[in-house]
Parts: sequence; C-alpha cells; structure tokens
Amino acid sequence: MSEYQSQWQSKVKDGLFGEETFTNEMRMSVLEAVDHKPNYFFRRWKKLAGAVMVCITAGIMMLYWSGDNTVTSPSNHPALTEGTEGFGLELPLTFKLLEGDNMKDLDSPYQIANILPGLSNQYNPLRTNDFIEQIPLSDINLIDKKEIIGFGTALHYTLVHDKETKPGSDEKFEYFGFIADGISQANTLFHYGFSPLYDAELSTTRLSGQDVLKVDMQVCRTDGEACVWYIKKDGKGMSTYLTFESASYEKDLDGDGREEAIVITHKENQIYIFKEQDGKLQWSSVRKALNVGKEDVINYDDSRGIFTVQSSDTGQEKSVTMYRYAEGENKLIKLED
Repeated sequence: MSEYQSQWQSKVKDGLFGEETFTNEMRMSVLEAVDHKPNYFFRRWKKLAGAVMVCITAGIMMLYWSGDNTVTSPSNHPALTEGTEGFGLELPLTFKLLEGDNMKDLDSPYQIANILPGLSNQYNPLRTNDFIEQIPLSDINLIDKKEIIGFGTALHYTLVHDKETKPGSDEKFEYFGFIADGISQANTLFHYGFSPLYDAELSTTRLSGQDVLKVDMQVCRTDGEACVWYIKKDGKGMSTYLTFESASYEKDLDGDGREEAIVITHKENQIYIFKEQDGKLQWSSVRKALNVGKEDVINYDDSRGIFTVQSSDTGQEKSVTMYRYAEGENKLIKLED
C-alpha cells in the first residue's frame, strides 16, 4: 500500500469527527485503499463512505438551522385551511428512469455533480446486492442496546479484534448493528456501520410493497440535509435497499399497493417521487410538474399526503395552494378553495 493511500485512510477516519474537502481523485484513492484492507472496519466503510463521511456533531447543525435558511418541514409553513376537494386543475407527473453509477460499481468514477438538482446523492440511491455482513456476537464488546419495535434489537459496540483506533487516541471505533427477529442466525448480528447510526431514528415501515427497516438521521450533512437508509430482507439475510441524502417519506400515493418514496430536499427546495420497478428506479419532479416560480415554496404534508405551494407573487399576503395525487394516475389534482 502506498504512503499516499495510508495517509488517506487516516483522513477517512478523521472525517467522522471533522470536515474534509474531497476531490474526485481523493475519493477514488480512498476507495482503492479500503478495498485492500480485509477487516470489518474497512469493508463496512466502503459501503458507507458516500454518506457517513459528512456526519458532524449535533451542536454545529443546531447553529446551522438557527440561520435564515428555508426549511421544507411542514412545521415551518403557516397553518393551512383545507378547501373543498374538486376536479380542478390536473398536472401530469412525468416519470423517468434514473441514470447514475451504483455505489458498489467501484470501477466507475465518482460523479462530481448531484444525481438530481438539490438531491445530495452522487450515486444511484437504489442499491443492488448490497448484503449486510453477519458476525458472531462473541466478536463484539457491547456498549448499549435498544429495541426496534416490530423488528428486533439495535446494538452499539466495539469490535474485540479491531486494532484501529480513533485519531489521536487509543479508543477503539464504535459501531452500529442489529439483530433482526426471525432473520438473524443464532448468536450473530448484522454489522452495519459506525455508531452515529445508533442514535438515528430506527423504525419499521413499508416501501415498494415490502417491509423495510428505516434508519433516519436528521442531523447528518454539513449542508443541512438528512440521510435515510432503507434496509430489506433479502433471501436468508438483509441488504441495503435505498439510500437518500435528504428527508424521505413513504406513502402509496397512486393506490397501486406499492409505496413510493417522497424525498424533500433542503437545497433548492425540491420534492422528488421515486418508484422502484423491476430493479430500476424511476423519478419525477414535483416542482417541475407544478411549474412554480423560483421563489415559491413547495412542501409535502405526510400526514395528509398533500403537496402545497406557498406563492410569493400575490402581494403582501402569501397564498397557499394544495394538490393531491390522483389515484391510479400519475398526476396532481388541485384542491379547490
């Protein structure tokens, strides 16, 4: 292993506790370096390098959110008075096949630009054959555990045989894994990633017509975005299914029995709807379908499945228009006042 690669392995570890600026060349060097290190730490890092590197402390993020940034959370919009639903304006949603490198395709160069405007993913969110490693419980030193309702148990631990330590200290790296009821083999756990994921919101939900574990880290990226991992049962094991570097919700919008992912970005105030079909990911832009102005704010109310537009061109009073998804059709229907 070259001296350059060794230096960048250290920078990978430092990235969990501070911010590094990565060039395209640096990213490829990191991937090449970790692929040559056959232990738990480096194998898992290869799977999570695109997301966990950008995790920072909650204190810094709280300072960031206290600024004048526009947030797409429903709580940041004025209370809405729901009008009477009518067959008003119909706006078609155009779905396209999402192109982009898969994170596991290490022979492909990393993309510099985001895969879609405002969406921080630089690779295809749909993961293929990204199976999660199972290791013996005897290989860990347990720090903490907690129940994941309807799923199993989350674990926070260090690895018994891990010789790698945190930069500038003799402390071992800490990790997150889980035991899935009815899936995990006896006396084993699924070894997933670094310990910040243990503090994420862990819940079961449904996506694309199947049960999944959702790992939702609201405090994740330096640019204000969340990170979401969806994990599914895959044969006799489990695998990562979809990852989004923005807030994500799940709902069967069109009534076909398969839940779509509704992804809301902080950057550029975008909303995307994703559908997985036959191993391919399709997407549609809600902002484009609504044909709104740059200063108009769009949002999604997950409790009601309603999309809203807060217009900025009506004088002193900002009007709010609501749309619902048409059952059985790829279109939005305006809810009349």
